[in-house]
Amino acid sequence: MQTMTRVNFTLPTDLYSFLRSEVSDRKRSSFVASAIKTKLGKKTKKLTYADKLRKIAGSISAKDHPEWKDIDSIIAWVNEGRAAANRDYSYIPYGDQKK
Repeated sequence: MQTMTRVNFTLPTDLYSFLRSEVSDRKRSSFVASAIKTKLGKKTKKLTYADKLRKIAGSISAKDHPEWKDIDSIIAWVNEGRAAANRDYSYIPYGDQKK
């Protein structure tokens, strides 16, 4: 089932009159929704998590982050961030390692 949201927008009077003359009262919302989908095309497609990952892939590089040079550096970087946030992640196998 699709979720619906009520919207309020302004149209030029002549366009609204034309819409009223061409589309019956109970069909206007679906007509406007269809027109928006047609005009915007693929922009209305919801991206999956995988699509979003593909879109940002390569935008972050380990070359730009010396703290990610090897696994030990990464673990230290993660633990420093966790300590700064005053959170306990000791239940994670490498969470309590101190270097």
